[in-house]
Amino acid sequence: MKPATTMVDRRIGDALTGAAAIAGQAPSILNTQPWRWRLEPGRLELFAERSRQLPVTDPEGRLLTISCGAALHHARTALAAAGWSVHVARRPDPDQPDLLATLTITGPASVSEAATRLAGAIPLRHTDRRPVSEAPLPDAHLNAIAAAARAHAGLQVLTHGQVPDLAAAVHRAAAVRADDPRVGAELAYWTGTPAPTGTGIPTGVLPDSSAQTTSAKEQIP
Repeated sequence: MKPATTMVDRRIGDALTGAAAIAGQAPSILNTQPWRWRLEPGRLELFAERSRQLPVTDPEGRLLTISCGAALHHARTALAAAGWSVHVARRPDPDQPDLLATLTITGPASVSEAATRLAGAIPLRHTDRRPVSEAPLPDAHLNAIAAAARAHAGLQVLTHGQVPDLAAAVHRAAAVRADDPRVGAELAYWTGTPAPTGTGIPTGVLPDSSAQTTSAKEQIP
């Protein structure tokens, strides 16, 4: 006999459903949204959606995994702002490699001002594709950004001398990719109408020309 669903069960189910919906606003490579959520009693299961992996740009699936990590972060943020404590198990089942994480509610929790602020920022977040200003970022801002990133992932802040080296490497990589018709076809699919509804990059937000963030060409021997 199936046990009766309690009011708490329904509240938890509603919270998890809402968290999965909010996680859909997470950033992802070319806005492919390569994740799939499965709702189970008391928990969410996050799966990699391989049909949305980029076989040319991301053959090993690393960018897919990072994208799914962003969705997981948004789900956790939404639940924290809703007053729930959660336990996250990453890659919990070796027999299911596409099961990237489970997110289980462990009980109610107090809602902090920081959690509320972060959850409120989710629908406001967007990718700014305009050229980056040459004005240096104030140290206080850079330190705050780095601290926030390090709470969830590894981060290396480039030194001033490393920036030209990275710019040169990016410039060379872009030249190689420009000669690969498979890259162009993949990019065209995810920036046009063929992409699944709600995914891909609308052509209206793309810049007219590539952003110039540093004088990369001048640094290339």
